[in-house]
Amino acid sequence: MHTFPLLIPKSFLSREAEHVEGFAKECAVVTHYRLKNAEDGSGVVVDPAAKLEEELIIRPTSETIIWNTYKNWIQSYPRFTYFV
Repeated sequence: MHTFPLLIPKSFLSREAEHVEGFAKECAVVTHYRLKNAEDGSGVVVDPAAKLEEELIIRPTSETIIWNTYKNWIQSYPRFTYFV
């Protein structure tokens, strides 16, 4: 089990819809990828031009994203026929 938070697309999390209900309150949603200085000099604000096409969800782990990645690591090997 991974102990670091994962940033995953909302569409991946939707695959786990029934499972998500138990930890949905623990998730954070990322909607933008950049900040900018406020025009009035009061600090930084979210840059409205930097809105993500798809929201990203931060959660402790995600089986969906891990298995989607894992399938790309697995390679099939030919079956060998053994003769006795």
